[in-house]
Amino acid sequence: MSTLLLRCPQKPSDSSLQEWNSDQLMFEWAFSDGLWQKGLIENVPFADEIIALMPSIDVRLIELKVPAINEKKLKTILPSLLEEEILGAISQNDIQLLPQLPEQSQPYRTVAVVDANWFKWLYEQLSGLIFSTIKLIPEFFAIPLKAAPPETYFTDYLHTRTFTSRLDVLKVVVWMQPKEANVSSLPFKLRKHQKPQPLTDQILLDGMRQLDLGLKYINLLPQRFYQIRKSGQKQVKNWGTKELWEIPIRWAFICLSALILSKFIYLGYLSWMNYSWQQKLTVSAQQNLGSQSKDALKVLAMTACQTDRKNGQLCSAEFLPMLNHLDGILETLPPDSLIGISYSPDGLIFELNGNVDSKLLMTNPAVKNYMIQRITTTQFILRPFAGLGVETK
Repeated sequence: MSTLLLRCPQKPSDSSLQEWNSDQLMFEWAFSDGLWQKGLIENVPFADEIIALMPSIDVRLIELKVPAINEKKLKTILPSLLEEEILGAISQNDIQLLPQLPEQSQPYRTVAVVDANWFKWLYEQLSGLIFSTIKLIPEFFAIPLKAAPPETYFTDYLHTRTFTSRLDVLKVVVWMQPKEANVSSLPFKLRKHQKPQPLTDQILLDGMRQLDLGLKYINLLPQRFYQIRKSGQKQVKNWGTKELWEIPIRWAFICLSALILSKFIYLGYLSWMNYSWQQKLTVSAQQNLGSQSKDALKVLAMTACQTDRKNGQLCSAEFLPMLNHLDGILETLPPDSLIGISYSPDGLIFELNGNVDSKLLMTNPAVKNYMIQRITTTQFILRPFAGLGVETK
């Protein structure tokens, strides 16, 4: 199963919702091979699983002591519990209740607070991806958790620099300042031997491989995200995905099955028609080719001749066609072997020289295709239609 790590852009601090342009806000992504790429959301490839990382500066985690009520009711009273924790209107923020972690005691739960407008823009962009599963987590979850003193990492974005120092599983210090600001002015006191390090893509990739078991169940994506996916309001075409081709392949299989089935039905129909005609021919032959089979053969030969004449063709029982047949038969005999020829309704009668051995004629391979009968020692008859339609003498 392929897993894609996707770094989301940081919220622009000097622009409003109307000024956010998806063509300017770039995403970064990489598979487990560690080869990172950067581009627009439309260029993100398909993956079985996508883990999207929200910049740490854009999400705030707050640990609250909550009453012992069911989770559905708890979500409804979260805004009132957060009034003292958040500056400004609660309605301008999106609140996500995280699952309880093994490290937390029973009355405490962690809440993620994100700017509502930015969060809406972000998950609408993610809804256009093609994947099997997806989740959105804060970026600092991918930072490896180390023993004291904690490491401090920084990320540059435009004219600002964001610092992140992870203290515990859910405790993190994040702040932002201008790039040119002195390190000594940081709100988080660093030890002398500590120096902030750049938060590289490789650090995030290694951190995701060592992700804590409890954090694997965290997902900031709201239910509205999946509703957008289901309604198809935001779909980006990716021609190499199973999800895109699943329905066309299913219909192609149904059409192919119907075509094969119809072919077998058609072959069965032809077989039945062939059998039916054979039965009719058998019955006709039994009725017409009984004791008067000789007369029936004559009628059949005459009918064949009449059909050829109607089509402007010579009948095989006429003089010229039979003369051509006889010419092929006499090719192996001496030049002066033929004495005379006479044509009768029974066939083509020809007479040979008395010095010609009749065995040479009867053993000629060409004779096998015709019916030649001996009349006298020197006279023979070539029957039309291989002897059909005449009475054997």
